[in-house]
Amino acid sequence: MPFPVTWPPETGTSKMSRRIYVGGTTTLDFQDNAFMFAELLGLSVPIAWPFQAIRVFNDGTADIEVTFDGTNIHGVVKPSRFSTWYDRTESGIAVRSPGPGVTGYRIEGW
Repeated sequence: MPFPVTWPPETGTSKMSRRIYVGGTTTLDFQDNAFMFAELLGLSVPIAWPFQAIRVFNDGTADIEVTFDGTNIHGVVKPSRFSTWYDRTESGIAVRSPGPGVTGYRIEGW
């Protein structure tokens, strides 16, 4: 698919105009639990969104690793805890369990 003439898309400027929420259970692979924020907001063009905060809740009994680029680990959320990243401009997020077992998670962004 060719990129549109207006590529790259502009970054949104208002941090108050969007809210995302998604949840599920983890696997060993980031690809199984990867979410593009534009898709969660009902858009078809990828874009990096500025968020006041992105919060990941760990509802299970195993650690959860968090990445914003699919490769690097940007944080580990311990069982029954949450982590918050403030003033982030990101296009997506993915989570996984680094070891055996699955654990529930919730992701919020605003």
